[in-house]
Amino acid sequence: MTKIFIKKDKLKQKTLKDSTIDLRDNLDVKQKKSFKKWFFLSIFILIIIVLAFNWWLLSSQKIPFKDLVPENRVVFSLVNQEALYNQTSPYTQPAMDKINNYFKQVDLSFKDNVQSAFKQEAGFILMPANDETSFPFFLAFERKASFGDIKSVLDKIEVNLKKDYNFSQEKYRQIEVTLLDPIYSTDNLPNLYAFAQVEDYFIITNSKELLKEIINLIID
Repeated sequence: MTKIFIKKDKLKQKTLKDSTIDLRDNLDVKQKKSFKKWFFLSIFILIIIVLAFNWWLLSSQKIPFKDLVPENRVVFSLVNQEALYNQTSPYTQPAMDKINNYFKQVDLSFKDNVQSAFKQEAGFILMPANDETSFPFFLAFERKASFGDIKSVLDKIEVNLKKDYNFSQEKYRQIEVTLLDPIYSTDNLPNLYAFAQVEDYFIITNSKELLKEIINLIID
């Protein structure tokens, strides 16, 4: 009879060794899973904190024109008047030349009599497409000059504006709204301009519908 001898001590040691390795491997896996869990949770919490801080900052600070911005706006930006005219002039130079000419004919200056009548910072708001235009926008300026002074300047250039625009005025919620419809259509320029003075603001837009919405926001 053949006898088989089993070295128990070595087998026991091997078994213990293998078991120890398995336990460590399991522990490493658990630690990695735990680390990932806490890592992503920390990122999520950080994002929530940042968003909450931004909300608090916007709510607590006085941001110019914030009360004029509709909830469904596409873009809201604060722009510097001087920078706005300088940057857009290469694209709208013919229109700007025409505007300056309106003022020169009545011995006024667009820069001295209009730009200076408003604070340097203006609000630009782009809205979703509506029935009037696919690119409705408005510019909001805060007055430095009096309501009467600005109206006086606009009244003086009215005669010249009527040479190129169908000029009409109407009342909306006791606010005088001026509508300018170009007599000759021009590529890349709006088919309608509408403007109004509402409390401390002067609003100009390419959408009558949008102007009424902004008037409602200011008054209400």
